[in-house]
Amino acid sequence: MRRQKNQHVLPHGKKWAVKGDGNLRNTALLNSKKEAIKIARKISRH
Repeated sequence: MRRQKNQHVLPHGKKWAVKGDGNLRNTALLNSKKEAIKIARKISRH
């Protein structure tokens, strides 16, 4: 069974951050919420 990696999409100033569950640092910083959601889904399914 594969374990899912929960990701959170959070506002970060005028950008959007993708942050892994329990991580202290952001995984990615993007210009749009749509881009951030796309990356978060890709990471969580990997």
